[in-house]
Amino acid sequence: TALDQQHTGTMVGLQLAREIQPASLGALGLLLQSCNTFADVLEALVRFNGLLSNIGTTTLAFGPGTVEVRWECAAGSPAFRRHASEYVLGIFVVFARLLLPGQIHLPLAVHFAHELPAGTDPGRDYFSFFQCPVYFGQAFSAIVTPVSLLKTRLRHGDTALKELLENHTLNL
Repeated sequence: TALDQQHTGTMVGLQLAREIQPASLGALGLLLQSCNTFADVLEALVRFNGLLSNIGTTTLAFGPGTVEVRWECAAGSPAFRRHASEYVLGIFVVFARLLLPGQIHLPLAVHFAHELPAGTDPGRDYFSFFQCPVYFGQAFSAIVTPVSLLKTRLRHGDTALKELLENHTLNL
């Protein structure tokens, strides 16, 4: 479409992700902030994926010393899937950095299923956002983090509030 052609070389998804705030995700954003550990955050992202997106699926894949937070877009044109993938992985990283300030290995790498967009500089455009190596043309779009982060306690974790918000989120 004309919109796809117009935004092929721009970084719309990452520009939008840069502005994300916890309240932007509604009940899910509040729930993520109340989690006790980073493992709880990832479990909630997978469990309540439908509140994040109805066009894609979030899954976790474990490797030696790493966990991949994968998101697969199941709708739209190739340009739309690219922007949606960049947006969702971008908000994963922005949110994780809000919840885990000071973590220097967050993320270890970013993988995109789409190819490097024409007219972009991976070092300037993608590395400046993610602050880690970014790979294109991969089997999955994913954020790669150290598995050791799963046990990291979050400073705003609140078990009672998390339980209340989980019940509310289940109703949604």
